[in-house]
Amino acid sequence: MKKEKDIFIPQSSQETNRLIQEIGEFQVKIENAKKEEAEKIKRIKNKTKRRTAPTQKAIKRRFVGLYIFYTTHKYELPHPIDRKIIKLLAGEMGIFKTPPKVNLRNKKKIIREIEKNGPKYFLKQITDIDKEVMIKNKEKASRVPGVTITRTDKFRVTPKETGSSETASIKDLKKFIQ
Repeated sequence: MKKEKDIFIPQSSQETNRLIQEIGEFQVKIENAKKEEAEKIKRIKNKTKRRTAPTQKAIKRRFVGLYIFYTTHKYELPHPIDRKIIKLLAGEMGIFKTPPKVNLRNKKKIIREIEKNGPKYFLKQITDIDKEVMIKNKEKASRVPGVTITRTDKFRVTPKETGSSETASIKDLKKFIQ
């Protein structure tokens, strides 16, 4: 097997099979490392959650206490005209409204109801380009300004061990070799 620029070029079918097998082994190592790191992250998150639980509870108790104080004393505190947000030296507190949010239960039924009884402007019409139809009609599609239909050559290696493919465009591979 020749080694050029740290590129392993097999000289036989046996070497080719060995390289594909090695790629599979490397893929397994990468997946195992990812799983290991994900487990570490999960453990760290759990540890942080346990460590901060008393602090979270302390915040909650103070938060609820501030709400009770606010609701019983808001007219006695310095406040703007609307009496909702009170600004103090340490910060601010108050009641505010969230932006409006539409909740839908049984969307299909709601759509049928609006289609039947209106108002129709609650429904939006979505216009989109059907790329699959364009691929089936390449000649006509390519006459549309701005439309190009392309294909690229790619190289793929899929080790049996993992079934996971390594893929790169021929163009990128040629750049790497040069």
